[in-house]
Amino acid sequence: MLMGYLRLLIFIGLLLAALQLPSILDQYQQRLTAQLTQTQQSLLPFQQVANNLFKGDLKQLIEEYRTSKEPEFRAQSTSVSDLHRQLLRLQTQVDAIQVPWPQKLQAQQHINRPLLKEVVQQFDYKTASVPLMTVLKVTGCVFVVLLILESLLHLIIALFSYVFYVPRRVKAPRRDKR
Repeated sequence: MLMGYLRLLIFIGLLLAALQLPSILDQYQQRLTAQLTQTQQSLLPFQQVANNLFKGDLKQLIEEYRTSKEPEFRAQSTSVSDLHRQLLRLQTQVDAIQVPWPQKLQAQQHINRPLLKEVVQQFDYKTASVPLMTVLKVTGCVFVVLLILESLLHLIIALFSYVFYVPRRVKAPRRDKR
């Protein structure tokens, strides 16, 4: 009896976790896209300079900064290069998750683990697609009520069998008539 309920509770818990997964992936995608947009905005002035001087090739601008005689440009080449690498990495991650949500789970090599960890830690289960805490409370109450009802049923059956106990007659073994 109890094991059946425990299996049911484990199933419900796993079902609820699976129902939250699309919301978590959606929030992850939103944060990743926001980071990509922020990186693009940070790189925009350098991209405009690359458009004017190097036909839009940002790598040539970075190389020009790196080989410049001015120390300010050389120092800036590292930050521009880091921004460019971050932009390429974020763009790869965003492209990898621009698929229906079950396939997003297969794009594990492109997942930004620290960002996903942050999303899961800050995920609000109260405003998710299925309010997890409410469902858990209701499930717990249903479990307790079912356990009490089944225990009462077993108790009633035991009482009835005690009160209305009818002993069985033991039949004597038949003797052959010869």
